[in-house]
Amino acid sequence: MRLLFITQAIDERDPVLGFVCGWLRAFAIEFEHISSVCLRKGGYDLPKNVSVHSLKEGAKQTEPDVDRRQTSGSVSRLRYVLRFLRFVWRTRNEYDAVFVHMNQEYILLAGVLWRLLGKPVALWYNHTAGGVWTKIAIRLATVVFHTSPYAFTAGTKKSIRMPAGINTQLFSLVHEIQRTQHSILYLGRIAPIKGIREIVQAALILRERNEDFSLTICGDALPRDAAYEKEVHALAEPLARKGKCRFLNAIPNSDAPNIFSAHEIFVNLTPSGNYDKTVLEAAACGAIPIVSSSAFRDAFPHELFFEERNPQSLADAIERVFALSDKRKEEIKTPLRKYVIETHDLSLLVKKVKKVLSAKRVYYVANARIPTEKAHGIQIAKMSEALRKIGAALTLVVPRRGKKVLLKDFYNLTEEVPLIRLPSFPYRASFLLGSLSFMISAFLFLLARKIRGEKFLVYTIDMDQFSFSLIPFLRVPYFVEIHDAKRRGILFQRLFNRAQGILTINNIIKNKLCARFVMPSEKVLVAPNGISEEFFKARNISADKARAVLNLPLNRKIALYAGQFYAWKGLEILAEAARRAPAIIFYLAGGTREAFERITDIRDIPANILFGGVRPYTEMPLLMRASDALIVLGTKRDEYSYFHTSPMKLFEYLPVGRPIVAARTPAIVDMVSEKEVFFYEPDNAESMAQVTMEAICNKTSANEKVSVARKLAEKYTWKTRAEAVLTLLVNAV
Repeated sequence: MRLLFITQAIDERDPVLGFVCGWLRAFAIEFEHISSVCLRKGGYDLPKNVSVHSLKEGAKQTEPDVDRRQTSGSVSRLRYVLRFLRFVWRTRNEYDAVFVHMNQEYILLAGVLWRLLGKPVALWYNHTAGGVWTKIAIRLATVVFHTSPYAFTAGTKKSIRMPAGINTQLFSLVHEIQRTQHSILYLGRIAPIKGIREIVQAALILRERNEDFSLTICGDALPRDAAYEKEVHALAEPLARKGKCRFLNAIPNSDAPNIFSAHEIFVNLTPSGNYDKTVLEAAACGAIPIVSSSAFRDAFPHELFFEERNPQSLADAIERVFALSDKRKEEIKTPLRKYVIETHDLSLLVKKVKKVLSAKRVYYVANARIPTEKAHGIQIAKMSEALRKIGAALTLVVPRRGKKVLLKDFYNLTEEVPLIRLPSFPYRASFLLGSLSFMISAFLFLLARKIRGEKFLVYTIDMDQFSFSLIPFLRVPYFVEIHDAKRRGILFQRLFNRAQGILTINNIIKNKLCARFVMPSEKVLVAPNGISEEFFKARNISADKARAVLNLPLNRKIALYAGQFYAWKGLEILAEAARRAPAIIFYLAGGTREAFERITDIRDIPANILFGGVRPYTEMPLLMRASDALIVLGTKRDEYSYFHTSPMKLFEYLPVGRPIVAARTPAIVDMVSEKEVFFYEPDNAESMAQVTMEAICNKTSANEKVSVARKLAEKYTWKTRAEAVLTLLVNAV
C-alpha cells in the first residue's frame, strides 16, 4: 500500500515535531511508498521509499516556524492551497490512502476530491477542543484516530483510539547517564496553557518546606508568549539564584531521552483530557511522571496525580514521590515503561494504521429491524462486531425502522458498529412494499458509492426472498449468507451465479444448494452461528444467585426454553412434555401465554409452565445459569425446522455449564452429537419429558456432556466465524 502522509513539518531538529521523522521511518517499513507533504522541511534522514514535498517551494526551508498556526514568508496562503491541491491531484495514482496529522484544513481542502477518488482518509486529531470545521473534517474522513478518550474526535462512529506512537527503542533507559535524586523536569513549549507558572509556584512552595530539589525547565516560547516567558523567568529568579532552577533552550526530540534519563520526576500540567505524548516518553525513559490530566487515569497510579492548576497540590504530589522508597519507585517505573511498550509503541501504531487503511470496506446489507430481540438481530450485530474486530471496515446498512439506540448497549458489544439507516416504506403498512423500497434504497446507496470511486464488498443475508435482487447488477464483489435451502428460481440463480461466495449454517443446506443450483462445493462455506464471550463467562454465576436475581423458586427443577415463539418450531411439544413431567418447571423465555395459545391453539396449559415473556439479550446468560436443563426444539412437520435450523441458542447453551436437551433433527445432529447433548425424538412429548428428567437427575452423564460441550463451544466463537468468512471474502476477490 502507498501512503500520502500530510504533516506540518519534517525536520529532525524540530523540538515539537521532530518525532515525525521517526514516524516516517517506521511507516516506511510497512508501506510500499510514502509521499509526505509538509508546510516546512528541514534536515532529515529518511528511507528511499519516502519522498518529501514542501509547500514552501523556494522559501528558506530550514527557518523555524515562528507560529505553526500562521504561514509566513512571501508565499501567500492561497498559493499554498493551490500547490497542495495541484500536488494531490497530479499524484493521485501514486498513493492509495491518506494520513493527515493534526491539520484538519487539508481534509477540508481535499476531502471531497479524495472521496470521489475512493481514497480512504485518516485524520489524526487529539485535541480536546474542536468546532464546526473539525466536525466537517470528521464527516469527510474515512476514519479518525485519537489517543485520548477525551479528544474532541473521540466517541464518533469513525473514531478509533490508537497507540501514541512512542519510539521505545529511542526512548529507553540511558544507563550511561546518572539520574539526579530529587530532580524535577518540565520539557515542552513555554506557554500559559502548559502551566509553567504553576510549576514554578509549586517549586517555591517546596523551597518554603525546605525540600532539597532541582528544577529544569526546557523549552522555548512562541513570540506571542514572550511576555509570559518573561513573567515565568522573573517568578523563578529567587530559585535560580539558589541554583534550584535552570532554564534550557528547546532540544530536538531525538535528544530528549538523555534529559529524561537525568531526572527523577517529570511534571506535566496539560489540561485535563489531553494526552501529552511527552508524558509517555518520560515514563519510557524511567522518569516518574506527575500529571493532572484525567486521560492518564486508566494507566497511572493514583499517587502520581494532582489537582489541575493547583501549585499546592502539585507540590504535595512531588513530595509524595520524593518520600517513596527506592523499591516503591521501581514498582511504579517498571510497570509504566512496560505499559508504554505494550500499549503505545510506534510499531503498534504503524501496524494498526495500516490494518485500518487497508481493511476491506464491507457494507453489510440486511433487510431487518435493528435493533431487535430476535435471534437474527443478535446474529447480525455479533457478526458485524466480530468482522470489525479482525480488520474489516464494516458498515451495517438497514431500513430506517426500529429504535434509535446504540447497538453497543443493546447487544452488549465491545465497540459500536457503524450503522446507516435507509428510507423505506413503513413495514407495518406492507412488508412487501417496505422490502421493495429498501431494495431500491440499498441499490441506489451502493451505486452512488461505486460511481464516486469507492471500492467495497457487499455482504448480505436472506431476511426475505427478493430484497437482494438488484445487488448482482452493481457489478461489485458480494457474498450471501443463506439460512435455508432455497427453491430453484431465476432470482436465486442469478444471485448465486454472480456471488463471490456463499455462506450457510450447516452442511445440509450447503449440499442442497450445490445440487439445486449446480455450484462447486468450494464456493459455499459452512459457518455455524457463533457464541458471545458473556456465555463463556456465565459459568462463574451460581444457580442460587441467578434465581435470586430473577426471582425464580430456589427449590424447584427448571428446564429453560429460550427463543421466539414461531409455529415452525413445534412449540406444542412443550405443553405435552410438561404434563408428563410435573416435577419440572418449564420456563419459556421468548413470548407470552397469549402468544403461545395463539400459535399452538392450546388453551389447557399445565401449571408447571411459566412464561417469562421476551427477555433482554443481556439477561440470557443469567437465565441459563438459573436453569437445570436447556431445551432446543425441532419438528419433523416443518422442513425449515427439521433440515435447516441450527438454532443460535444451541450454540449459546454449549459453554454455560448446563445439560442440553435437543431434538434429534438432521440440522442439529449436523452440529452436535450425544457426546455434548441429550437427544429426544422430535414431536415425541414422552421422549422429551423422559430425556429432560434424565438430563437433570443423571448428574454423572450430565457433567460429562457439559464438559465436552464447553470444549466444542471454543470452536464456535464469533471471532472464529468472522475469520473464516473474511478469509473467504479476501480469497474470492
